[in-house]
Amino acid sequence: MMYYLYHIPGKKIGVTCNLKDRVTRQQGYSADEYEVLLTSDDIDYISDKEIELQQSHGY
Repeated sequence: MMYYLYHIPGKKIGVTCNLKDRVTRQQGYSADEYEVLLTSDDIDYISDKEIELQQSHGY
């Protein structure tokens, strides 16, 4: 399974395996309102990066 680390500038950094459903449908953001920072099939790696980036961005 592929995981996506995404950033909604000024709001949050999160992880999902389905960008279209999670970020667009559930959270209501359009594709130009978020950016994919990283992709990986290693959930431990992507989770560590999520925490690291959340802290560095003050989320």
